[in-house]
Amino acid sequence: MQTEIKRLITEINNNLKEHPKLPSSIEKFITQPELYDTNLGRAQGTLVIDLLKQYLDAIVKRYNIITKERHDLCRVVDDAKQQINDLQQEKEHCDYQIAQLTSELRAASSQVSVDTDEKETSIDSDIMPVDNDILQANETLSAQRMRMQTVLRDISAEIAYLIGKNLSSDSISSLSELDATPLHLLIVDLKKEIESKDQVLAGRQRYIDQLEQDVLVHQKELHRLKLCQERVDADRIGCEKRITNLQRALQDHDGTISALKEQNVELQQHLEDMKDTLQTYKESIRRLGDEKANLEEECKNQLITISNLRTALEETKRNGSSSVANLQEVIESLHSEVTLLGEQLNQSFRENLSKDNELDHYRDSNLHLRCQITDLTRDLNDLKDIAMLVDVRRELEEQKQRHLTQIKNEMNGLQSQMVELKNEIDSRQRDCSYLTYFRDKCAELEMEHQQELQRMRSDIEALSAQLVDSNETSIQHEQLVRESNSLQNTILELSNQNEILQKAILSYQDEVEQLQQELSASKFQFTNLNQELENLKTLCSEKDSKIISINSEREKLQGDLNLHKRMCKCGFNTNLKERSKTPVSHSLQKQVVQKTLEATKASDALKQRTADFKRLENQYVEERIRLTEQTTELFTQIGKLKGQNSNLEQSLFDKEQMIDRLRQSLQEVRENLVAKSQIAQTMEAKNASLSQAWEKYREDSTAREKKLAEELNTIKRNSQKQRNQLQQCEHQLAWHREELEKLRGKAEILLKERDTLRQDTEDLGNKLSSFAGEKSALCEVLKKLQDDLSLKTGRLAEVEDNYRKLNHAYQNLKTYNEDLTKQYQTARKHLENYKELVEFKRQTINTVKLARKCAEESRQRERDYEQKVADQKRIIGHLEEDRVKLMEKMQDYHRDSLILNRRLEHYQQAYDDSRSSLSTSLHQTFYPSEANKLIRSSSDPNCKESDELLRRLQYTKDRIHRTREFWYQGIKEILPPR
Repeated sequence: MQTEIKRLITEINNNLKEHPKLPSSIEKFITQPELYDTNLGRAQGTLVIDLLKQYLDAIVKRYNIITKERHDLCRVVDDAKQQINDLQQEKEHCDYQIAQLTSELRAASSQVSVDTDEKETSIDSDIMPVDNDILQANETLSAQRMRMQTVLRDISAEIAYLIGKNLSSDSISSLSELDATPLHLLIVDLKKEIESKDQVLAGRQRYIDQLEQDVLVHQKELHRLKLCQERVDADRIGCEKRITNLQRALQDHDGTISALKEQNVELQQHLEDMKDTLQTYKESIRRLGDEKANLEEECKNQLITISNLRTALEETKRNGSSSVANLQEVIESLHSEVTLLGEQLNQSFRENLSKDNELDHYRDSNLHLRCQITDLTRDLNDLKDIAMLVDVRRELEEQKQRHLTQIKNEMNGLQSQMVELKNEIDSRQRDCSYLTYFRDKCAELEMEHQQELQRMRSDIEALSAQLVDSNETSIQHEQLVRESNSLQNTILELSNQNEILQKAILSYQDEVEQLQQELSASKFQFTNLNQELENLKTLCSEKDSKIISINSEREKLQGDLNLHKRMCKCGFNTNLKERSKTPVSHSLQKQVVQKTLEATKASDALKQRTADFKRLENQYVEERIRLTEQTTELFTQIGKLKGQNSNLEQSLFDKEQMIDRLRQSLQEVRENLVAKSQIAQTMEAKNASLSQAWEKYREDSTAREKKLAEELNTIKRNSQKQRNQLQQCEHQLAWHREELEKLRGKAEILLKERDTLRQDTEDLGNKLSSFAGEKSALCEVLKKLQDDLSLKTGRLAEVEDNYRKLNHAYQNLKTYNEDLTKQYQTARKHLENYKELVEFKRQTINTVKLARKCAEESRQRERDYEQKVADQKRIIGHLEEDRVKLMEKMQDYHRDSLILNRRLEHYQQAYDDSRSSLSTSLHQTFYPSEANKLIRSSSDPNCKESDELLRRLQYTKDRIHRTREFWYQGIKEILPPR
């Protein structure tokens, strides 16, 4: 524009040569004393001004058309950017969900180290293009800075040339009409813009340095995570080894349980045999007892007969002797019967002794059976302990089953999340279809703009034809003046738009924080507007009342004036009294005029107030609409933030529920262990009662064996089921790994789609650049047309050259602005990518922490289980040692009892032999009472004579009984509770 003004001034100087020249600078022109002495023709000055105005108006119209097209293109590009940003946000959300799923699956699977390596490589691969983009952005910024400096140098050179050129005095009026201050303001604005952009570049450089430091910190964090992962893998391998050892120990326990079952079956068979033999012994004892009772009755009957015979003999002696021979025969027969009876008694006595020996043998066998029964009860207690261990194992298996169910539920949740992810992928595909539709729409819009450009080209050609046809150079000159004016206005508008864009960028960053303040300010303004409206209403009411009162006074004064006019006789009477009345009417007229002026002023003020009131109402409506739009945008943003917050809260709630479930399961395990310890104590207390009620348990042993067999079968079935479930879990894990691979493939597809989106954005940028090139080509066509016109009109040639230069400067500014916008967009994209990387790293850190916590909890649980198993093993070892010691003691006591029984049998046999060898009182005649006593004493098995041997025997029996009771009292008597 400066060159255009310079050219116009030179043309005016050439046309008006007879007038004096202008000074070489503006300062000299302003400070010269003969400024008002120059006599420039008014018609020539107005002609120059009109030409300049027409030319500038044409330029303004042209620039308005171009700016309208530019605004349309900017709107389309902004819509495209908005949709691309929406797609990027949705893609970021999908990437976030994919990263969350992959982190959870990696925490559940054994490939954590491989996944972390992949994450590191992916992060490195994402960081490298960020660094490259940052370097490219720095290079582009430096190039743009150099280009801007060259443009500024060109502008400064042109301005210096413009100021330094000698101007003629003929163009003083035209130069006074134009203002040179916008050029200075434009230069100042450009300098400010350059300084602000330098500050932005410095801030971005600082931000890039900060990002590099953050990348180094992230790399250190990843190295630390690698080391933690290696430790976790080592712990996991140790846990797997412990699990295999526990499984091997469980298999050994299964083998011991099966062997004990076989021994129990053999012992049960032996017990049945002993029961049969005991039953036969009982039957023989009962039979011998019956025979003994019969013999005793027979002996009693024989003694009764003997006593009867003695009484009869005494009677016969008293009555006299009938015949001695008969008596002798009777006596001989009696002696023979007595001898026979003595032999029978001796035989019965020997039989009684043999029966006593058999009874002793039966007692010994019964004692042996009791010892065997005690062994069986001990084995039964061992089997009960084993059954308790089996119950503990069953509970462990149930806990394992619960954990497997939890894992299955988590897998189901992952499957549901995968289904949601598939739905998201479908929605992304739909969005891709929408994007293709958007591309088609953009192509259609581009075609429409091409048609409009062609139409504009045809209009320009028509205008050029009209210009060729027209012979009036004054009109062309006016158009050139208008175009120069429009160019100046367009440059100012471009600078304003550039400032507006910079302010909009800053305002977009601070808009979220200022919206609340704006709402509060708008509420305050609303209250102020309401107060102002109330004040205006009161003022209007007061003004109305004043107008009414003034009108009433005016009417009153008008009536008085009319009355005075009727009463006035100034024209007829010349007396002093009558003439003295005339000023009264004049004063009344003055008052009426004053009141009318006040009424008109009040009405004007009322109109002004009503106009202000309407203007305030319109402002209030516009402000309210703007505030409603801002509030709706705020509500949408708040809704999005609430959705994200709810998702985060839901994930945290799920994690807390998982931790609560784990804690609850640990509490249940502890309660089960406490219950098991209580059960063990109650079982130890019950062992005493079981030892006392061994006959009852002997009857129930068969049923318990059946139950044990059934439980063992159920244990085997459960173990088989658990193995099957483990296999199913392994299959499910393999399937989930396959699904994970599929998800990785889909993630790669999404990355490819992202690359395609970036390529599409680059294509759109290329299309826009091509569109700008077409516009520049159109401008060049316009320049060519203007050059053709300059061939016909020599004066317009320089104008066309200057217009071309201005257009070139405008194109440079436009490209610089586009480069700045692109650079801002790329920096924003890099920032978003870096935020994604930071979010991804934070998620990986959280997942690794969660995995570490789970591993520590599992290790702690396994240590507790191992400690409890070690305590149980130690207690079982002590019990086994005590059982071995008790077995040895019982064997010693049994051996001692057998030795004592043998000695007692020997002494009893010797005693019985000595008793049988002695002659009894039965050989003497007629002593039946002593014979009865002898029979009773010899036939009594529990004979308690005052003999030292019997006392020793009783002492040994009592000792055996005490030791047996000591054994039956259980392990509490031997081992006190710990």
